[in-house]
Amino acid sequence: MKKEADIFVFQIGTMYFGLEVNNVKGIVTKVQITGTNGEVSVDIVGMININQEFIPVLDLYREFSKEALQLSGDTIFVLASLGKASLAIPVDSTETLYHVPGENFTPVPCILKGLSEKYIGRIADIEGRLISVIDCDSLFHGYDSQIQSVLQN
Repeated sequence: MKKEADIFVFQIGTMYFGLEVNNVKGIVTKVQITGTNGEVSVDIVGMININQEFIPVLDLYREFSKEALQLSGDTIFVLASLGKASLAIPVDSTETLYHVPGENFTPVPCILKGLSEKYIGRIADIEGRLISVIDCDSLFHGYDSQIQSVLQN
């Protein structure tokens, strides 16, 4: 039997995604973004400072919506965490937390397991909508070397 989970839902472009609540550190807006020199990764677009913790900003727009993200002072960031590591994910909007029973989850269909879906762990049926739930282990490990490089510069 699949395990139930509390899923926080947000929007990137026209698509809806979720993170298990134990991987959500918070949501912030009105923060200053410090850019990177672009040599580290095209997906790590800068850093934000939250309570003296410098958190890399990961632009998932390129992965999931194929369009460039326009960062501004009003950008909403979902702070994802895995252990002691954190990433700031810019999103268009946030929804709420949903308790999802185990039977409402399905594996990612083979047809979706392309490059842009490599960070999706499973699909959740939430109120009749299919939400792609991001697998934080894959996400953090996929960008581990870029994150370390940004933090060292």
